[in-house]
Amino acid sequence: MSVIDVTGIVLGFVFLFAVLGAAGALRSRAGLDVFVTRKIVHISVAHWWLIALTFHETLGPALVGPIVFTVLNYISYRRSLFPALEYRDKTANLGTVYFPISLIVLVALSFGGYVPMAAASIGVFVLGYGDGLAALIGRTYGRRTFTVFRNTKSYLGSATMFVVASLISLFVGLRLHGGSAALQDLVLASVIIGTAAMLLEMLTPYGVDNITVPIGITLLATLLPVTQGGTVAVVLPAAELSPQAGLWAIGLNAVVALLAYRKKSVTESGALAGFTVGTVLFMASAGLWGLLMLFFLSSTVIGKLKPDRRTDAQAVEAKGSRRDAWQVFANAGAPTIAALIYLFGGGQAAVFAAIAGLAAATADTWSSEIGVLNRRDPVSILTFRPVPAGVSGGVSALGFLAGVLGALAVALAGIPVAQTMGLSPAGVVSLAITAFSLGTFGTVLDSLLGAGLQTRYQRPDGSITESPHANDGSRYLRIRGVPGITNDMVNFLTTAAITVLAVVPAL
Repeated sequence: MSVIDVTGIVLGFVFLFAVLGAAGALRSRAGLDVFVTRKIVHISVAHWWLIALTFHETLGPALVGPIVFTVLNYISYRRSLFPALEYRDKTANLGTVYFPISLIVLVALSFGGYVPMAAASIGVFVLGYGDGLAALIGRTYGRRTFTVFRNTKSYLGSATMFVVASLISLFVGLRLHGGSAALQDLVLASVIIGTAAMLLEMLTPYGVDNITVPIGITLLATLLPVTQGGTVAVVLPAAELSPQAGLWAIGLNAVVALLAYRKKSVTESGALAGFTVGTVLFMASAGLWGLLMLFFLSSTVIGKLKPDRRTDAQAVEAKGSRRDAWQVFANAGAPTIAALIYLFGGGQAAVFAAIAGLAAATADTWSSEIGVLNRRDPVSILTFRPVPAGVSGGVSALGFLAGVLGALAVALAGIPVAQTMGLSPAGVVSLAITAFSLGTFGTVLDSLLGAGLQTRYQRPDGSITESPHANDGSRYLRIRGVPGITNDMVNFLTTAAITVLAVVPAL
C-alpha cells in the first residue's frame, strides 16, 4: 500500500469522524432533531467520495473506509454509538448501514473497472444530496403526501429528488464532455436519471433506498451518454441508449400509468410500479413494451367482463380488481430483469426470456380471469375435487383454453420483436414455439404452486379466503399452505421459472 493510499485512508476517517462530531454537537447544543442531524450526516458523508477519487487508485485501499463504517454503523444502530444518527421510534431502520454498503458496491464497480468513475460519482451524490434534501425539504415544507408500500412521501420531496438528481447528472455530463456532446442529449439523459432516482426513492421502503438509488442510478448512468465518451472507458458491455428513446419511454408510460389509475385499473403504487416496469422494457426494446401493453390492456378488458359473475371469486381473493405494485412486479418483474440483462449485454437469450415470461404472465392472467366465468366450479389440479371459484390451484377447461390463447397471443406478437433482432426465420420460429410452449406450461405451474404452496385461511363462517385477516384487523385461521406464499409470490415464482427456462433453448 502506497503512502498516498495511507494518506487517503487517514483523511477519510478524519473527515467522517469530524462530520459525526459536528452532527453530535448540533444535536446536543443546538437542539436539532435527530432527523435533521441524520440528514446532515447523510449529505456530508457523500463527499468522502472526493477523497477516494483523489487519493486512491486501487480497489483495496478504497474499500477500507466503507467496510469499517458498515460495521461501526451497525454497532451504532444496536448500541447508539452515534446518537446523532439513530431514531428511537417506529421509523428506525438500517439506512445508515445500507449507505456504506452501497459505497462498497460502487467502489468495487468503479475501481474494479466495470463502470465509469463518472457514473459512480452520479450515484453517490444523487444518494447524498438528492435523498438527503428530498427528505429535509419534504418533511419541512411538503403539505401534500401519498403512501407507497406503507411509506408516506410528499410530492414536494419527490420533486426535489427529481430536480437534484437531474442537475447532478447534468453537471457531471458537462464536466466530462465539455462542448463535445450535444447539450440536448445531456439534458434528456439527465431528465431520465432524475426520473429514475425519484421512482427508486418512492418505491423502496425501510431505508433500502440507500442501496437501490445509488446502485440503480450508477448502472443507468453507465448506459446513457452522460458518462459515455471522452477518456472514460465503459468496461461493462452495455448498450448505448438514446436519450430521445428514454424521453419517449418516460412520456408514454407516464400517460399509460395515469390513465390506468384514473380508470381504477391500478392503485397508486401499481401505477408507479407499472411506470417503472414499462420504462425499463421500452428502453430495452419498444417491441417488449408492446408485449407488456398487450398483457396489461387485454387483462384489464377481460377482467371487466361480466362483473356480476366475479363476486364469489373476488370474495376468495386477498385483493380487489385494482392491481397494486406487488401484483405488477409479480407478473412483470422477471421479464423486466431479463430486459435489464439485455441492456447490459445479455444478448438474444435475454430477449427470449423476457418474451416467454410475458407469455406466462398473460396466459396465467387470462386463465384466471376467464376461468372464473365457467358455469361449474373448478377442480383442484392436485386432487381433482371441486374448489370455490377464485381459489388458487383450481382449474377448468375454459380457464386452460384461455391460458393457451394468452400464450399464443404473446408468442405471435413476439415474432416482430424477433425479426427486429435480425434472427433467421428458423430463429423466429424457435422463439415463437418457445414462448407459446413455456407460456402454456406457466398456467399449469402456477396452478400447481397455488394448490400446493399458497396459504389459505378460513373465515368464521367456514368459507375459504386468501386474505389473512378481516376488515376489522382480526386474523383468520390458516388451514393450509406455506406462510408467506401469497398469490403474488406464486405468480412471481411462476414467471421467474419460465423466464429462466426460456434461456436454455435460446443459448
